[in-house]
Amino acid sequence: MTTRSKFIPTPCGSSSLYTLPTSAQVDFSLYDVSGRKVKTVVRQTQAARQYQYQLTAQEAHLRRPGLYVVVLELDGHRISQKVLR
Repeated sequence: MTTRSKFIPTPCGSSSLYTLPTSAQVDFSLYDVSGRKVKTVVRQTQAARQYQYQLTAQEAHLRRPGLYVVVLELDGHRISQKVLR
């Protein structure tokens, strides 16, 4: 499965955006550079539509500035982006 529109990840202060063309099992998480999961944003089946999530650094448990990886998995397909805090 692919998203109909682009996945725009930004973990702190702005929003992450994705669109599902059909319902899908979604796992949307944030990892530090060592591969440790820092925050699970969403882990559930979602209906077909556009989704937008906004996280502050405090909500995402980002204690230090640095490089993080935002991962969106849709029915087993993985999209990842590196982001800076």
